[in-house]
Amino acid sequence: MENRRNKKRYFKFVEPKGLHAVSDAENELHEKRFAQPLTLIKLSSKNFIGDYLSLLDFSLQILKKDKEYWSYTQYIWEIVVGYFKNLKYVKSGDPYSPIKKLEEFVQKNSAQEGINWFGKRFKELKRDYQLYIGVPRTIIECIKIYNSVKSKQYLEIASESDLRDKIKEIINKNIRLWIEVKGAKDLLYDSRKKPINETKIQKLVSVKLDAELGKEGITVIREPQKLDNERVDLYISYGFSPHAVIVIEIKKSDHPDLGPKKDLSKMDSYCKFKRYIPGFSANYGIFLVFNINKATPKWNILMKNVRKYCTKINNVEVIGIDALN
Repeated sequence: MENRRNKKRYFKFVEPKGLHAVSDAENELHEKRFAQPLTLIKLSSKNFIGDYLSLLDFSLQILKKDKEYWSYTQYIWEIVVGYFKNLKYVKSGDPYSPIKKLEEFVQKNSAQEGINWFGKRFKELKRDYQLYIGVPRTIIECIKIYNSVKSKQYLEIASESDLRDKIKEIINKNIRLWIEVKGAKDLLYDSRKKPINETKIQKLVSVKLDAELGKEGITVIREPQKLDNERVDLYISYGFSPHAVIVIEIKKSDHPDLGPKKDLSKMDSYCKFKRYIPGFSANYGIFLVFNINKATPKWNILMKNVRKYCTKINNVEVIGIDALN
């Protein structure tokens, strides 16, 4: 099968900059001439799901070997996503069965490098299934959908600034209210009443944002990885063109890089966050600080110092949530 041939001829590739001659490798990545049997033929049989999942697994394995296989990995992903897109037209059996099997693969391989990036494509594919399979069959269904859309027309996100404002609203109202008023602050401490680590806080924020933003087709990814291995805590994107991207970095107030009088510009956390904006092609960045340690001195002064430095980065805002309030 063509999938086996693709596995045998994988190659490294780094996109050249500036004017250059197009190599056979670059031409294949963009034109997919070799992969035509997989991309042009509309496979509409679920019999090949195992083969394509095997190809997807192979893409993660080669990415683990060397970052220069990133372009070829994405090339494979386009082939795999194309196949699963075709399966939504299959009317026999459970129409969602292909996407369920792909979701099982993503969950099973959640610790694999690069799976966060494929997870973004998976969410878009899942929405594609939902939109197609959920097409209304009667005039009455159409009217119900129209009325629902009409009632929400002023809430739609149409620009990068709309996305930023929506995220800030969720953080400032939903998450802050959830923690400071509704008692969720208990989730920020373990059974011994000690503050949880930043990774666990990140998970809590991610779940809350995804629950609110997912309804509007907005993608939330935890710890996506750049080719240089750097990871931002949360990567949020929306699918209008061009894509709007917002990155969020989460810190506890007692983090060693923070302090009421520290020069943050010399700290590793600050320098990394500054690189995340161009590195992830983000339109905006949010530096989110949680105060959950009673030993943290001078919270207000600390936040003033954080804002002093972080807001020097273009299009970055600082938000503080005081769980001790």
